[in-house]
Amino acid sequence: MSALQSYLTTSRRLVPEDELHAMDPYYQTLYRRVQGEMPGDLPELKVVYSTERSCEIVEADDRWYLIYDRYLGETFNLFTRILYHAKVPDYAEAAALKCIAQRLLSKNKLAEAQNIALLYSLLHPKERLTKNSFGTDRAELTEMQELFVLAHEICHHKLKHDPAFMAVHFVNAELIYLEGSEIATRKPSFTERRKLEKEYGFPVSDRFWKRTYEEGKAHWSRNKSRIIEEILCDSFALGVMLNARLAQDRDRFASLCFRAALLATRYRRILDYCDALADDIAAGRDLVPVNVLALAMMMREQCLRAIFPAAYAKYSAPDWGDENKRFLHMPIGPHQIVGLPSQIVTELNAARTKVTDDFSDLVIFRLPGLINSFRKELNVRDVVPMNRELPSDDEIFEMVERITAPNI
Repeated sequence: MSALQSYLTTSRRLVPEDELHAMDPYYQTLYRRVQGEMPGDLPELKVVYSTERSCEIVEADDRWYLIYDRYLGETFNLFTRILYHAKVPDYAEAAALKCIAQRLLSKNKLAEAQNIALLYSLLHPKERLTKNSFGTDRAELTEMQELFVLAHEICHHKLKHDPAFMAVHFVNAELIYLEGSEIATRKPSFTERRKLEKEYGFPVSDRFWKRTYEEGKAHWSRNKSRIIEEILCDSFALGVMLNARLAQDRDRFASLCFRAALLATRYRRILDYCDALADDIAAGRDLVPVNVLALAMMMREQCLRAIFPAAYAKYSAPDWGDENKRFLHMPIGPHQIVGLPSQIVTELNAARTKVTDDFSDLVIFRLPGLINSFRKELNVRDVVPMNRELPSDDEIFEMVERITAPNI
């Protein structure tokens, strides 16, 4: 067994490779778009399918590989289906519970995984969401989201192994970093806090918000160099997306790319938040609705939104297609930034409001209390009939894997 295969089989639950071949040309096409914007040798693309939902670069057998988990793209597609078609909040909460149960299973926390899987099966609506994308741009959004993730990860690799590439960027990352810092200093208003208390049953105290935001500011300051690198990688990924230019008019495609990047960033932060909740459950801790991770999510998204006008300024420039003036080789300063067209602003705001109200707020604010209550009322013994022996670990694993199998 090769070092790469050994790493893959020990780090995740893989679906057999023969089930992946049908999607291989799709991902190879996406990756060629990244390669077209990046000089030099790049890692070889390896597509896998597991509940890890990861995109990472690893070194094995003296080669670099970009490991992309196709289940991440399927999860993006599912989350967008929920945004477009769900009529009740149970779909969003159930999707998050499934992610948490899968994470617990991968940590071999079988009893905890069983409880969350049972809550998922109880909460998930019986009516299946449609997979029909007719009349929507869901398929194009997912394609651009996956391209964004691939390009972002490759940029990290390039910055690490080619220091000269750091100079090839098109935003002032320091200024964008300050945009995110504004979120760290803003505390919710009295009305916003009471809204949270009323809608989510979550007690909001001055002391709680003060501690949370102080931790958020410290996190933002402590990780400045890493956050600036994330900003640069977001910038590069946006450039790759915009250069793809599908068969659409300019502003419509720009709106698609910006919304795809916004939603992909929010979706990945939701997945990170679910992983953090799973870690707390595994450690036996009570869950709280707002933590530093949730706050960091808002800061990163603020930075991404600050990049959009700069990206649009170059995208709409007359020399966009000039090979001697490539998008990624022309740094943009604040004096070069123009406002976004009103239609794009309207569509971005609508997407942000919808994903906030109909998805992320439900996961961040409602789910912890729901899980806390369920954990107090239920344990593994409660779901086993009195005339039956307790299930073995293998039986629990099989049940949870069946309930949370990565098929959507």
